Amino acid sequence: MLKLDWTNGTVLWQLQPVPFDLDADPDWASPPTVGQVSCGSVALSVQKDGYVYAVDIKTGGPFSNPACSSPGHSLECPRWSFPFVAHLPFTGGTHNDTPRFIRMGALDGDRYYVIAGGPSLTSSIPGSPGSTPTNRLYSLNVCTSDADRIRWILDVPGGDDSVGSISAPSVANGVIYIARSDAFGTAATPHDVFAYADTDVLPPASFVCSYPGLPSGLSCSAAGFQNIDSDGLTEARAVGVTGDYVRALRSAGVTGDLDAFVQLRAVGLKPEYVQSLRRQGYVVRSADKLVEMWAVGIKPGDLPIAPPRPPRPPKVPPADWDPNPDPDDDGG
Repeated sequence: MLKLDWTNGTVLWQLQPVPFDLDADPDWASPPTVGQVSCGSVALSVQKDGYVYAVDIKTGGPFSNPACSSPGHSLECPRWSFPFVAHLPFTGGTHNDTPRFIRMGALDGDRYYVIAGGPSLTSSIPGSPGSTPTNRLYSLNVCTSDADRIRWILDVPGGDDSVGSISAPSVANGVIYIARSDAFGTAATPHDVFAYADTDVLPPASFVCSYPGLPSGLSCSAAGFQNIDSDGLTEARAVGVTGDYVRALRSAGVTGDLDAFVQLRAVGLKPEYVQSLRRQGYVVRSADKLVEMWAVGIKPGDLPIAPPRPPRPPKVPPADWDPNPDPDDDGG
């Protein structure tokens, strides 16, 4: 995967998780999904071997990181991989085009929906051999820790190991659309389109609304509140998470689900701390980053006042660009 400077073709960064000596055709058959999330701008894609990668797009460059480079190649590290890989590039394993994950994912806020290989690529339980189905749709959280990457899993009905039997997902307003197509032309092999509501929009029956008195489901999400697992609500109340606490942190720019606010409350982080950081010019959205800063004792007064962000420079057209081209070269 490459990021290029559109004005001159310079490579600004490149990601190659599988080195050439292990390359058995696991290439990027799926175009990357590019978008703005709460933790920055990212490009996400799945290779044919089923591994998913998220890369920080960044501004400027060229960038590379020796920790993820191969001899003779200046490569960048991904923000994360799914499933988690401790060291890249790979030094072993099977990386080929079977069973061939070739469908582009879909991004909605911090939620990424993709047909991917999942934990069976890196884990094996004796007596329970893991298969790698090509109809398994994952909802992944882009901006959380590796341990909390999976939001939910859905096996699309009727999918099999046939290449292309399950389409790429698309998403709008929290509803995921995905299709399956088997051999064409018979009533016994229908073509279907499925629409699935994300659990943030239409939760399972065990979920409750984070706002007391509102029923779970569309009325809760439409009002701007979260549908959460009842066990999660019990845990949040146990550590003292309240609506005022969540609203104060959100107003200071902190994003995340209920688990993130439980984590912040459990370590004793106060909204005033985040608000003081913001007055210094720092907007920290990640709960993990805030916990780290709080744990090591970083005080807002210890940080220099952040300078205002300069305006983005205008795009400069190529030197040979002519705003008024003469189609017949006759000067008229």
